[in-house]
Amino acid sequence: MQLRKLVIINILISISALIIVGGLVFSTINTTIKDQFIYSNRLVLENGNDLIESFIKKNKDTVLDIVINPVVQEELDKFHEGDADIDNIVDYVESHWIYNNTIKSVGGFMEAYPYKDNKIFSFDHEMDRYTEIQKYGWMSEVFKKNGAFSVNACEVDGTSYIRIAMLASSIKNWPEQFCIFAFYVKTEVLFSIFHNIHLEDASSPYLIDEYGNIILPYENIYNLSEEDLMNKEPNWWKRGNRIILNVPMTSLDWKLMGILPENELMTRSKDIKSTFYLVGGLVVIVLLMISAIFSAWITRPIRALSKEMARVEQNDFREIEIGKSFGQETKDLYRQFNYMVRRINSLIDEVYKAQINEKEAELLALQQQINPHFLYNTLDSIAWMSMAYKAEDIRYMVMSLASMMRYSLNKGNNYISVRDELEQVRNYVGIQEIRYNNKFTTTFDVDNEVLEYKIIKLIIQPLVENAIIHGFKEAGRFGEIIISTKLVDDYLEIKVINDGIEIDMDKVRKLLDPEIKGKQKHYGLKNVNDRLIMSFGRGSAIGFSVSNGKTVAKIRIRIDLLSKGDIDG
Repeated sequence: MQLRKLVIINILISISALIIVGGLVFSTINTTIKDQFIYSNRLVLENGNDLIESFIKKNKDTVLDIVINPVVQEELDKFHEGDADIDNIVDYVESHWIYNNTIKSVGGFMEAYPYKDNKIFSFDHEMDRYTEIQKYGWMSEVFKKNGAFSVNACEVDGTSYIRIAMLASSIKNWPEQFCIFAFYVKTEVLFSIFHNIHLEDASSPYLIDEYGNIILPYENIYNLSEEDLMNKEPNWWKRGNRIILNVPMTSLDWKLMGILPENELMTRSKDIKSTFYLVGGLVVIVLLMISAIFSAWITRPIRALSKEMARVEQNDFREIEIGKSFGQETKDLYRQFNYMVRRINSLIDEVYKAQINEKEAELLALQQQINPHFLYNTLDSIAWMSMAYKAEDIRYMVMSLASMMRYSLNKGNNYISVRDELEQVRNYVGIQEIRYNNKFTTTFDVDNEVLEYKIIKLIIQPLVENAIIHGFKEAGRFGEIIISTKLVDDYLEIKVINDGIEIDMDKVRKLLDPEIKGKQKHYGLKNVNDRLIMSFGRGSAIGFSVSNGKTVAKIRIRIDLLSKGDIDG
């Protein structure tokens, strides 16, 4: 069940990841669609700009043809020099542009405004001659251009025109400027160009001059703001539910502006979104099917293993067969399970044998307890008899031995107070002093605050026994044994120091090495060391050293490992 949940979680994670990735992909596609939408319409407007700029350039060339015409130049030079009547200029200009095919094709007309002594002259058709006039507003822009073309929209007698004007200079007397030529082209001629500019929604763009005036169409259909009309940056922005695309011209300060409906973009995005949802849904369905098959393939052997584990709970410890079609991980699980079953069977056998041995040991212990109690009672009788015969040495030794036996029994407890352990050592030392004819003396250096701590029994007496046998038995001289129990830096420190024969450190290391097993001559020390390690850890093992000719046996036990009061063994 847990594995099935894990597979389901993985499926949900995969679907979530698919949704997140899909959302990012959709967002990217949506952005790409918008960029492509803007780009394609920008290309349309740029192509429209090229057509309009080409048209304007063609008409500029017409003006230049007139300006550089030798006859026009000659008549204007004569006018400036006072040798010609200015009216001759208009006769030639009119005769030139009336029959000019370019001028006729655009339904336009040409006007010339001679310029002399800071005075501007205009042909008065009613008086049929040139008269001095005040400078028109558009002429100021022409003078600012200083010989370059000025192109702007205007209206003449209720008809919309595009005026292409320039201040012409004399070729002979360069750079003297002597006439303004203005070529008027009907704006409606541009409709043929506009029909070739096809935006996404088949709408026509706006043609806007440098002052924000709408040249085409003739009205502000979409209520564009002054800010929109004056914006000269080649970019796009949203206004309401429409996208405004701004594409300036390169050779004119004009621009084409496309007004694109945002719903056209939304329609494209909606189509992509529908396709994306359809494909995504199919992918999720396929993923669920694959996950279901994969889940069944993975969980089948796991469920079988679960049943086998339930059988183990019923104490049926049989190994299971590993299928050939299982995956490597599943095979490893089955092998580990079989290893566990074999290990359990092995442990059951070991526990069974240990229990048998324990019962046998308990029976033997019960049998052996009879002998110590009988011996203790016998020693007590001997002590009374020796007292009757006034043999005090014998009585002391017997009573000391009886006391030692009583402490060794200790009601079956393994732990004893430091006080009682030292009392047992005193009894043992008393017997040995008599036995060895007072060959050594014993000094006890005891810190009273450690007396109530509980330690395992019979750990000091073997150290004292080792000091007597190896220190003084073969020494042939008198010596001293110091038994010390103190509290040092949160440790109970027990020392047995003797000034007899120095101990062989190599033999001691081999004796106490826990890796060396088998029969040992010094069973007592080995037994004490092993019991200390098992009870209080390796830090409590016996340590031997030689200092100033004296052999020191030391035991250090952390106080926090000890307790006070009664402890059941």
